[in-house]
Amino acid sequence: MKMMAHAQSLGVDLDDKLMDKINKQHQRLISERDLRNEIAIIEVPSATHESVKVLNDRIKDASEKEVEDKYL
Repeated sequence: MKMMAHAQSLGVDLDDKLMDKINKQHQRLISERDLRNEIAIIEVPSATHESVKVLNDRIKDASEKEVEDKYL
């Protein structure tokens, strides 16, 4: 996102297709980070219904944003 903002500040014209691709990749990376974090903090033996729900929500979001299968 910083590179995109920098390019725009230099007057580089970014077409809509490229902007869409940048935004999708950014959202995918955020989703992957959130999923990794959730996996790292959940403890299966002591998992609550709420923590399982949060993890399932993260998995669903990651799937929708095409996060690599190895993280799902």
